[in-house]
Amino acid sequence: MMEIINLSDINLPEYFNEQFFENLLKNINSYDEKKFQIIKLEFSRGSNDGENYFSKILRVNIEYFCIGEKNEETNRIQNAYFIIKYLPNDEKRPFGENLNFFCKEVDMTENIIPKFEEILNIKYILGPRHFYIKTDADRIIIFEDLKVSGYKLANREIGIDEEHGKLVLKKLGMFHAASLKLAQQDQNLMKLYDKGFFHENNRNTTLQKNIFEGNLSCIAEAIKNWPGYETISIKIQNLKEKFFDKCLAIEKTNDYELKVLNHGDLHLNNFMFQYDNNGKPNNVIFLDFQMCHYASLGLDLNYFFNTSLQINILKSKRNELLKHYYNSLIETLNKINFKPIPSMEDIEREVRNKEFFGFFAFEGILPTISMHPEYCKKANVDKFSTDEVLAWRRKVMFSTDRYIETMRYSLKRFDSLGILD
Repeated sequence: MMEIINLSDINLPEYFNEQFFENLLKNINSYDEKKFQIIKLEFSRGSNDGENYFSKILRVNIEYFCIGEKNEETNRIQNAYFIIKYLPNDEKRPFGENLNFFCKEVDMTENIIPKFEEILNIKYILGPRHFYIKTDADRIIIFEDLKVSGYKLANREIGIDEEHGKLVLKKLGMFHAASLKLAQQDQNLMKLYDKGFFHENNRNTTLQKNIFEGNLSCIAEAIKNWPGYETISIKIQNLKEKFFDKCLAIEKTNDYELKVLNHGDLHLNNFMFQYDNNGKPNNVIFLDFQMCHYASLGLDLNYFFNTSLQINILKSKRNELLKHYYNSLIETLNKINFKPIPSMEDIEREVRNKEFFGFFAFEGILPTISMHPEYCKKANVDKFSTDEVLAWRRKVMFSTDRYIETMRYSLKRFDSLGILD
């Protein structure tokens, strides 16, 4: 008799039964003519609280063996591992549906990324393989479990170093280049991605008010007595009333911009690294394509710089990393015969014009990423509306070493650029 073990605190859909996973294995492994038996389904959490705001992530280990085979190797117990991304029908769902989160991820998974890989003549290096999609009320996508292939998340408390950063930017250059070619071939494919994270329907949501705008007051309070930051504190406090409108404006696309399909949420919880035998990172895979946005490439670059890099790398290697991205972009564009080739000055202009999006990532995303994983469990998005948890969360977020050091550097930089005015 099959055993089901649920080590997560997520309610499983009723149809996650033996028949469902038998069909999954048959489709993946071409077991049509074979008989096999599932012994155990073991479900565990695929992510910690605070790492996924709108979806539930499950990891499932399927223990099974084939029967009726002459080959003894086939008769031994085998394991198959998958990641299940599950969008529950709860109070957070309308926010995501206003922005087509699930529709975007399905289209990216089934349609856009395979087209990218065809353009680039590569397989399975932009995102994880998928094996099943359910688009009705339950909203489920089943992916490969990259941990089985040795992929790991980076340490979010300290950020990534130059070597890891160059891997990400090389892959991002390929991703953006493929999107330029695809949009040139068929502009209609980009219609689903016309909305970014900020949309008029989400102006007064709990997430917007309590987190993105609420963080501004916390930053202003934290730095008001720092010598040399008094004026910056006042500017940030005054920015609160116009923050949402400035974010709307910065995501808005213009004809003169160099538009690509942005990943849209490019921080270090959304990519995983693979390592060689010497512990050197040699590949990176992007995750979570629900916030992809067809807009200026400056959005992805500013978001990445202000959420993912170690502070010493952010201070000293920004220009070098931007050139590394550019080299990957033009190398890929030349390989896929895309014209016209943008200049380095074009890229620098896009990044400069979208610096406020970097400020949004710095004040709205980085504080949570910098927290210790154990603290994130208490600061789960489900509890953002609780005053007690909000107060505790802010105290923890704005007292981490990484965030304090980043504030000292980044706020001066943002102010010198004039984007806090």
